[in-house]
Amino acid sequence: MEPMEEIFPSALFFTDFSAIRDICVTFVVSILTYMRATPEYVKRRFEEFNAQMFGGLLPPLPIMMSNAARALGLFVHPRHWPAGKPRGSGECHIRISTRLDLPEQEVEDTIIHEMIHYHIWYHNIADTGPHGPAFRSKMMEINRLYGRNITICHKSSDEVQATDRHHRNNYICVQYWRNGGLSVTVCARTAIFDVYRYFSAHPDVERLEWYWSMESWFNRYPVSRTPKAYRLTEDELQKHFATATPCICDGHRFAPKPRH
Repeated sequence: MEPMEEIFPSALFFTDFSAIRDICVTFVVSILTYMRATPEYVKRRFEEFNAQMFGGLLPPLPIMMSNAARALGLFVHPRHWPAGKPRGSGECHIRISTRLDLPEQEVEDTIIHEMIHYHIWYHNIADTGPHGPAFRSKMMEINRLYGRNITICHKSSDEVQATDRHHRNNYICVQYWRNGGLSVTVCARTAIFDVYRYFSAHPDVERLEWYWSMESWFNRYPVSRTPKAYRLTEDELQKHFATATPCICDGHRFAPKPRH
């Protein structure tokens, strides 16, 4: 990810999706086993990894499936815990996304990633943040000893996002920049007017165009509740917006453009 300021001054974030397509990923995709996790699969792997990597010390906890498109896994626990009270597994759970087809190794690494969070919380290990020194130390130990590829960030890549065929309502803002660049924001429904106000007032934005679409191609973009722009090429604009419904947004109303 590169900051958008380098291309479109003063915008908040920028991602060039084409830059994260790695030739190695393209090469190995044909030999990887893709899958979607099930509760039974996650519980079985949890037991195996607990015995192998965590000394069997982590009590079983609820495993839940989610439909998250970007966060592949999540460890959920109470924000505050009474001092001196023993930590139990009944107050927390692990969520694993089943929205996308993923390589099995990536599913396993996601489970282990969340188990590291559980390990730190359960043993009340001090850390400076969610992925602070304690988390990183345990992560690197597991990677070294067991040949894993666990990382700090385990969000899905653009290649994996391309497997998401769910149909959803996409509220889309296309930004035309004064330097000739194009970018796109897929807005949360509740954030449409916030995105409109931000980009309408941006001095480097020449104009905005708005669309509605249910095409699954747009699922590769996260649904934004804050103004985030992602690079868009002219070819992508012509190809994927051809079937989208042009809309009007004036900061108070979002509606399809009248047909003449």
